[in-house]
Amino acid sequence: MRRSRGFTLIEIAVVVALIGIMLTAGLKIAGALLENAAYTATLKKEQAIKESLIGFLGKYKRLPCPDTAVGTGNTIGFSGGAPDGLENVNGVAGTGDCASNYGVLPYATLGLPRDAALDGWQNYFTYQVTTSASPTFAWNKTASGYPEGNPATGINIENDPLTGGPLTTFPTPAIVVVVSYGANGYGAFTVNGSQNSASPNSDEQKNYIVAASTTPAWSQTAGPTFYVSGQLTDNPTAPNGPFDDLVMSLAVSDLMNPLYQNNILPPATGAANQDLLNMRNAMLAYVAGQMTGSRCPVPVALPGMVTAAGGGTTDPWGQNWQYTVGTPGNKFDSGNTPGTTFLKIFSPGPPGGSQMQTLIYDSDFEAYVGGWGYYSGHCG
Repeated sequence: MRRSRGFTLIEIAVVVALIGIMLTAGLKIAGALLENAAYTATLKKEQAIKESLIGFLGKYKRLPCPDTAVGTGNTIGFSGGAPDGLENVNGVAGTGDCASNYGVLPYATLGLPRDAALDGWQNYFTYQVTTSASPTFAWNKTASGYPEGNPATGINIENDPLTGGPLTTFPTPAIVVVVSYGANGYGAFTVNGSQNSASPNSDEQKNYIVAASTTPAWSQTAGPTFYVSGQLTDNPTAPNGPFDDLVMSLAVSDLMNPLYQNNILPPATGAANQDLLNMRNAMLAYVAGQMTGSRCPVPVALPGMVTAAGGGTTDPWGQNWQYTVGTPGNKFDSGNTPGTTFLKIFSPGPPGGSQMQTLIYDSDFEAYVGGWGYYSGHCG
């Protein structure tokens, strides 16, 4: 009977080598799938963050300040533990200044779970909001209303063409920037609140948020004045190095258009026109109530009841309504020249736009009261 031959060492070595190649290929495929899953999860979370910010803006007429400290005070720094997701404000939220205009996403203030603030690699999203000294562009304050247009004080976003040429600035500044620091995690805040080291790659360095060791721990001047958002690459020979930061920038239209489209808010210009109509009617009623004859004094400042009538004291862009009187003696008078402008209520209007105004004439008041004859003989 013939005895079967066993495997030679060479054959066994070949089999082991093939298994090793297959395992290596399998691990690479598995790693690529996991990386792709983390990337996809991050993009989905950024979209959810955008929707939460829009909802918050529609409800509170402002955007939240960043989370820059453990606790609700304005002591800056995460030395006490992981971020708690609460915005940090100097004073009262909605009127006070942010402790810093950049930090970690305030997920709890937005009503999101902690997991929503962690990217696909389990690092916190960072968050920056425009906080200008001008109330027109202070999106963290309710008093600013709803700016419309593209404020020059927004956050600039640069694009890297990966050709070694200069960065190009996006035409529309951002109001909000949310950043995931990608797979390499350079500059990211970890789940325990510590911050990874800055990237050695020049583009990623521009997205780095400085949490200094000194007090205050967040350096206002060291935060990004602009962010880089470009094509992702792991090529070590790319002109500015590998780049895997996922930067979500939101302009005014990104935040406001969904509120208009869903009828949560009227467009700012429409709201301003409604305010003007309210103030016009309120002013006519006020003058009629003060009249003692065929001449009536016009107040030199907007009366307090204008607010009660719905106009308010500021326009939708956070600017004061202004008031001028166009007749000598500040009088409505049946003997005045017809067609003369007697009263003008106005604001500068949207940034870069035209003035918003309403004009009141003697004839408007005459029509409102039903004719001058009603007041004849009652002049003081």
